[in-house]
Amino acid sequence: MNRNEEISRLIKSLPNDYFASKESIAFYKRYDACDDFLLSKKLINKIWEWFEEEISNYSIIGNRDIAGSVSVLHTNSGAGKMLERAPKNSTITSYNLDYVCKRISEFVCQERDEEGNFYSEMKDISNFFAIKNTNSSRKYTIVITQPSSKMKYYKGIDCVDGMDSKEPLDYYTTRALHFVDEDGYLVVVFEPSQKEEMKRIVGGLGVVIEKEIEVPEKKYTSYEAMILRKK
Repeated sequence: MNRNEEISRLIKSLPNDYFASKESIAFYKRYDACDDFLLSKKLINKIWEWFEEEISNYSIIGNRDIAGSVSVLHTNSGAGKMLERAPKNSTITSYNLDYVCKRISEFVCQERDEEGNFYSEMKDISNFFAIKNTNSSRKYTIVITQPSSKMKYYKGIDCVDGMDSKEPLDYYTTRALHFVDEDGYLVVVFEPSQKEEMKRIVGGLGVVIEKEIEVPEKKYTSYEAMILRKK
């Protein structure tokens, strides 16, 4: 049995109310089958540092004077690497299609969960469009998506206007924008080779590119990010 199989079997045996120790979380993080495993910590930090400067009273510590927390949706959170670093005054909704990755993301955010600031579901945003009932879907200040070229779940589910024929980067960038509040932000994490395609997609969405983020020393082994603002 390899390490991934060992971790997967262990996690699937845990009760729903299990609270992980720091040592256990460090072990679970070694599971490398989630889409965010290669996500650079430097890239993650750069993204949140930008938001901490952009949004008033939004920081890793938080500010008791803020009227309310900042709402965050991650459409495919993987093992929660991005969410783990989110400022404390964030209210997070996390979607996942992989049970093991979902549970790891819950472990790294378990203290937020205890405070009522973390919600985790086995869901894909395509489910909202399959039932054609998106008018009542919640909006968020920050929506994060990291489309992988292997993502195929939405195909055959969201058939509205031929959306399921789009490639994952195009599909999830376009559909994730629906969940962004007015003047909110969409963060798209993508592979460096997809940069030109990303710019083409963005050109047809009526959004403003607020920030392009990369980690030069990780140029060919990690990811880049684009922060878009909804007009």
